[in-house]
Amino acid sequence: MLFSTGVATYGQTLEEDYNNGSINQREGDCWIFDDFEINQNNPINTAGGEKKQGATVDMANAFDVLGSSSNMLSPFFYFDGTGAISFKHKADEDEWYYVSSALNVYLIGVNGNTSSNPFDHVYKQLFIPFVQSNRPNGDPRVTSNANFSVPAGYYRVLWEWTDWASWTEFFIDDISIDTASTYFVEAATVCEGEIVQHTPTDAVTDGAPYNFEYTWSWVGTAGGTLTTQTTNDRTAQVDWNVGPGTYRLKSVETYDNGNCNGRTFYIDVTVSDQPAFAIEMDTVCQGAQTTMFFDGLAGKAPFIITYNDGSGSQVFTTTVDSGNVLLSVDATSVSITDVVDDNGCHADPTLLIAYPIYYHPKPSTGLIYHQ
Repeated sequence: MLFSTGVATYGQTLEEDYNNGSINQREGDCWIFDDFEINQNNPINTAGGEKKQGATVDMANAFDVLGSSSNMLSPFFYFDGTGAISFKHKADEDEWYYVSSALNVYLIGVNGNTSSNPFDHVYKQLFIPFVQSNRPNGDPRVTSNANFSVPAGYYRVLWEWTDWASWTEFFIDDISIDTASTYFVEAATVCEGEIVQHTPTDAVTDGAPYNFEYTWSWVGTAGGTLTTQTTNDRTAQVDWNVGPGTYRLKSVETYDNGNCNGRTFYIDVTVSDQPAFAIEMDTVCQGAQTTMFFDGLAGKAPFIITYNDGSGSQVFTTTVDSGNVLLSVDATSVSITDVVDDNGCHADPTLLIAYPIYYHPKPSTGLIYHQ
């Protein structure tokens, strides 16, 4: 199978302003929330209102335990290495003494491991008595804008707030996730009659904890008999038995035991003809050499023909759709063992047989009797 790729769009972009909807709705889209509320009364980017000026995500009761944390986890996004994440955030501190609080953003990989910590914002450092101005990254009550790039990979994004006895509410709004990614609609060239296994280049090869699965189907006309193979069905096996043409395979990714939809992959497969041919033998007199004629060679030239006429394996190459070979003088038949064209496609095995050679017998003179 010959393999190449071509570009198509599959990048994901998310804009979240929390102006509508609920946590339940977002959980249906595979977000995960821990100690969260969504408060749409006073978005973070709207001035006025209470002292805290309102917020979209309100974790008012999440920080009443020493060293507690709250977080939210996005679905999986595939980043191409130039994508970026931005959002607005701030905190409201009702108690300014003996407090520590921070926001970190982590990238969680397909194994559930923390791949990266691209963002760290300290609202207030730990336990400096009577120092109310201990704010390394600015006044927590002032809206801060965050923007950072994301390395290439397939990640969930985790926002995590940690707190040590500050009794503080934290707010986030106007999240933008731009993956900047494109994916490859993959292209493969196979031969008619081949049985080939196809796996998307970026399919997840790891299992737990998210248990990625892949469901395969055809888009349009089926190109052959399709069966899914290997762990998590990452690979589709196709018996390309329909005929020449271009066919599209589709693979839909799910994770979290099928509860979440991931990416969609496409593989455009071009099926090339199997080489075909016809053979004729020149009938000659016994003791002379026969010529084997190839005619009607179908496929992509040049053709490499392997045969054995009793004198060992021989190779003949022709750049056109016909050709001829002078066989051994002692040959009684010739076995065609392979015909392969420039696409790498091999002839139908039913044509790879032994072809008989016929000779004209020599004239025989006997004794002449007279009566």
